[in-house]
Amino acid sequence: MIYDCRHALISVNGLDVTRMTVLGLAVELFLSLAVHDNHGFAGVDPGDVQHVTISKCYLAGQYQSAPIRVKVLLAWALVALPLAKRIADHFHNCNIRIFDAVRPHYKGSKKLGEHDLVGEDVAADSLGLLSIEIKCQTVTNPRNLQQYRMDLRKTQADEHPMWLHCKTLKKPSWLERHIVMIDFPTVDSERYRGIRCEAVDKSGRWKDMYGWSGVVVGGNSEASISNAQQTSRAASVTRLPTSRITRVGTSLNGERIYHHASVRKASKRKLEYASVGDFLKVMHTQMQSESARKKSRHLEHWMKAWPKQFKWNGHDWGSFSEFRPSHGGGLTGFGATEKACMHIFQECR
Repeated sequence: MIYDCRHALISVNGLDVTRMTVLGLAVELFLSLAVHDNHGFAGVDPGDVQHVTISKCYLAGQYQSAPIRVKVLLAWALVALPLAKRIADHFHNCNIRIFDAVRPHYKGSKKLGEHDLVGEDVAADSLGLLSIEIKCQTVTNPRNLQQYRMDLRKTQADEHPMWLHCKTLKKPSWLERHIVMIDFPTVDSERYRGIRCEAVDKSGRWKDMYGWSGVVVGGNSEASISNAQQTSRAASVTRLPTSRITRVGTSLNGERIYHHASVRKASKRKLEYASVGDFLKVMHTQMQSESARKKSRHLEHWMKAWPKQFKWNGHDWGSFSEFRPSHGGGLTGFGATEKACMHIFQECR
């Protein structure tokens, strides 16, 4: 049976399978047909990929011990095939030779994952393989691109068991892990905003391959690139006054989240502070805010960035023992006043 993700409730690792999930898997299959099966892109048609296979998933809340097949609409395939070709072209322009796709990686008999693409540097003195990961991402607000970038670094390289194992191998020798991010403005977008790629070597040093230097690369049209850049510029210079943000936050239940029973409070400096970690957690559970969830994973970074972004004074936030993580592992946690929490709410809603 072939399922349609628009109607069937399918989830993997706690996240729903959407058109974007299927689109990313379809890109991988087109690359596999062109590279692994040696058909070349000239020998591949959009109709060649009509479904993708998803393993270790839940279907209507029930765990599936066997992989299931999920439908790829022709309209999605018409986006995925040129996107696969564009990715291969980018690596060719970077003097990287792609010679395999969707290669499984094992540690003994245990499968640790798959290399979406396997390549090597054309330079003669570069002996070793390149592991390449491809991700389609929905980034509604261009200001959040750096957060998605950090998340991908963490999940697909720094903490990925396959790459951690690759770094220990002498034969074959793996030189770098490349992370390709295709940025879509919405989950149903027919056009992507850009293609970005960066690479990390075995010592943990990152470098920009293309797209992360501030120039949007690889959009489907000049108009879409221009619109994305204008949106990004407008977002970077527009900030609502504090009173306006507080009113908007209240109307969208920001105040209700701040006063939620699960959000710990502490009185310091004759002011009331709320746990920022708790605030983001409740925001995620109450409003399904993926931005809140992702920022909570890198809270230390954002609690350095937000005071400058929102021009907080020294009493708007702090680090207090009352807000240490409930699971342990820390002596303090971040707290913020209600005004500052409304700024965070506006950023993450």
